[in-house]
Formats: sequence, structure tokens, C-alpha cells
Amino acid sequence: MGKAHELAEYFTEDAVLDVDGVVAKGHAEIAKLYTRPAGAQSPAAQAQYRRGNMLLTNPIINVQGDVATAHLIWTGVTNEGVGKPPGVYEQGREYTELRKVKGKWLISRRFISSDSGLPDRFDATWEPREHRCLFNDALRPKMPLGTDIVCRNGPLADCRFNIDSVGPEH
Repeated sequence: MGKAHELAEYFTEDAVLDVDGVVAKGHAEIAKLYTRPAGAQSPAAQAQYRRGNMLLTNPIINVQGDVATAHLIWTGVTNEGVGKPPGVYEQGREYTELRKVKGKWLISRRFISSDSGLPDRFDATWEPREHRCLFNDALRPKMPLGTDIVCRNGPLADCRFNIDSVGPEH
């Protein structure tokens, strides 16, 4: 299983991870989702020098007691060599909800939506979906009805909605 099981430990026991419509619940399913597909090359078997970086940008983070939410844009960038220009290989949006459990922040829900560079294994489940800043029931009572929310999906694109019309799920 490699180190996928270690990554799953950053999630709560009852966590839900939705990657482009593929839903995993709990540690075992989340670890399986992060496991390299059978037959895929390991990073060591690829090019002589290759480095990938994941850029996390435009974060909107809200912390209320033992619950936090984060909405961001992610961009995967590869570097084939120090003298070569970087290349973008994927980009998308992510909404994550965290809970503080025994003093440690753990992911309780994560929704990942690709906008480009989608791996083939998600072709059957991918569909266009708009991300909204989702608020779980723990945060909702602290926000009066009629509160306007703005989610920035980029420097020129705003998604606006009113707390009256937002449910706990998307």
C-alpha cells in the first residue's frame, strides 16, 4: 500500500473524500484512493530529473472553535530540469472541512473538483460542478440568516450566495 495509509491518518475516522465524483469514506477507502493505480510507473522510474509541485492559491479559511473550512485553487506544476520552463499539468478547486480531535486538526470532509488535466481514472465520474463555500451545521448558527457570502474563485470571478439558500451538502 506504500504510504497512502499514512496520508489517510490526516482524516477523521468518519471522513468523506470526494475526488471528482469518486467518494471514499473512512481511512481504508481514503488510503485506497491515494494508492498508485496498478501498472502505473513509480516516480523513480520516470525521467532523470523531474519535480512536481502543487501550488495552493486564493485560500479562504474560516476557523470557528474546533471546526475550520478552507476553499482554495490548486495547480500542479512540473519541472523537467533547471534550464527548462515549468509546465502546468492540472488545476482545480478544493473545499475542505476540518475538525479538531484531541488537539489535532483532521480533515472531516474534502471535495476536490478538477478543471483541467483530469487523470483518465476519473473520466466516468467527472461532471462539471460549481464549488461553493460549504458551511456545516457547526458554523451555520453563528451566521445570521440573510448573510451574504462571497467565494473568490480567482481574481476576476466571484461566486455570491445568501446563507438562506445554502444547504450542508453541495
